[in-house]
Amino acid sequence: STVRTQMDRMVIKGLLAAEKKSNQTLYRTAVTRAQAQRGELLYALKHAFNGALTPMVQCLLDTNDVSRDELDQLKQLIASHEKTRGKGGRKA
Repeated sequence: STVRTQMDRMVIKGLLAAEKKSNQTLYRTAVTRAQAQRGELLYALKHAFNGALTPMVQCLLDTNDVSRDELDQLKQLIASHEKTRGKGGRKA
């Protein structure tokens, strides 16, 4: 079936694990939610934004209702990142 084909492809890619029991195949996730989110985000960054982070963030800010609290959290993340990595983007 089409669904099984898709799931078998996900096994090959390492996204799912498959276990055969008698005449059934049981599938379970092989990656965490965080790993899947990171993979999707990096794929979008590479393919939709040619690896450029600023246009991607700008697009997200332009297309979403961003609350004051979320903006404050983003500012804190940037400040923390600058502190640990330095303003040049490399680890201090």
